[in-house]
Amino acid sequence: MRSRKGGRKVVSFLPSASKAGRYVLLLDDGRKVVSYQLGLEEASLFPLYVGKVLSAKEENALAQALASSKARSKALALLKRRPYAEKELEERLLRDGKLNYTEVKEATRFLSEEGLVDDRSYAVDKAEEAAYTLKGKRKVLHELREAGVEESIVSSLSFDQEREKAAEDLKRILPRLASCPLKEKKEKAWRALSRDGYEDEVIFPLLATLSEDEERVLARLEIEARNAYRRLERKYNGRELNGRVYEALARKGFRPSAIRAVMERLSNDLS
Repeated sequence: MRSRKGGRKVVSFLPSASKAGRYVLLLDDGRKVVSYQLGLEEASLFPLYVGKVLSAKEENALAQALASSKARSKALALLKRRPYAEKELEERLLRDGKLNYTEVKEATRFLSEEGLVDDRSYAVDKAEEAAYTLKGKRKVLHELREAGVEESIVSSLSFDQEREKAAEDLKRILPRLASCPLKEKKEKAWRALSRDGYEDEVIFPLLATLSEDEERVLARLEIEARNAYRRLERKYNGRELNGRVYEALARKGFRPSAIRAVMERLSNDLS
């Protein structure tokens, strides 16, 4: 609502017929009638009655109150969907350009005073939530810093179950890597756990416990060797073919002794 020289006249001020606790204010500037929806706070700023002409000061006060109310309402609507850190909420409110910085700061200050926005509680909840979402400490701390939570709060958080969470996460990851040789499996598992926010000091002890059944390894090695021979015999033969096949299998992480044993058996089968 803009202030106008000489003010505007109240032509109607009645409780809303459709919204409890709201009032409809009609103002006439001599050219058009404008309607405003007021809450109890805005309606109580100063006496409003039919025939009253608002001063510029009153119009400005009403305009600021309406803008603040709009900012608070939008902030509360966002908070109903999910929790926000204070800075994160401010950035979200400013994003569409309909609210200015002062209105947004006033809204978040009010919500903070009412306990509806609390960065410490937000951070603690995120840290506890990580136990169920299997997010590692590094990822949680990064997200909190991105949300604008103060470093003093971030650094005070406790993460006591990192190894247990990482072990659960690894159980989720391993089925996707069932066909990989052990070396490749460990490398891919490390990358996945690292992306989920776990530190190397948590990851490496878990990866050290991974092993494979010897029969299963040899069976997969034989399949890989046969595939390598079929692929490479189009371009190579003899010793060079064997050398290329050996290199291809070694790159996949199979043990040299196992590679030599399988290649010797296949050579006998093929001869």
